Amino acid sequence: MQFSGFVLVRTFTNPQGHTDTAFVARFELDTTSANEIINNSIFRLRLTDLQLRYSKIKMTKAQKNNLNMDIEIAFKTSYVNELGQLFDNVELGKFYVLLREAPVDKLNPAYAHYYDSLKGTRVDGRSFIVPRSFGYYKDANGVVGKSYSQGSYSISVKVTESANDRFVTKVLADNGDRSLI
Repeated sequence: MQFSGFVLVRTFTNPQGHTDTAFVARFELDTTSANEIINNSIFRLRLTDLQLRYSKIKMTKAQKNNLNMDIEIAFKTSYVNELGQLFDNVELGKFYVLLREAPVDKLNPAYAHYYDSLKGTRVDGRSFIVPRSFGYYKDANGVVGKSYSQGSYSISVKVTESANDRFVTKVLADNGDRSLI
């Protein structure tokens, strides 16, 4: 497995017309469950750092300068198996980071504590290891042999921000266990 993690960066154009960074989130492969990777072909992620610099939501003073943020990460792949069957845009897994009452103001005493407490936390969700496409190669002597690609995948991320408490209830209802609702 060559994947070790990725960095998510959200940018925006500031009032001066320059590109600025709204937030940065760093994710790495969780290697604490090596048996799960080897035996079940499943991997998990850890959030190693999250830096919130700006939010795109407008907040009233009553909303206390805190926000709720959901980050949904999906791993997808396309590959060909040994029978020549094409599998296109197959979802391998999803991960969720659900932040509640996250301080936005860096001067808030709770800001550093909140984001420091997230470092190293395991992200909810899982993904299968990326399958490798099957193919053939021809060596220098003209002998044809079986070959496998390194595996190609894409990572798509959906970020939702809200200062509204009703948003939290909706997200829980949408993502909760239906048998409990």
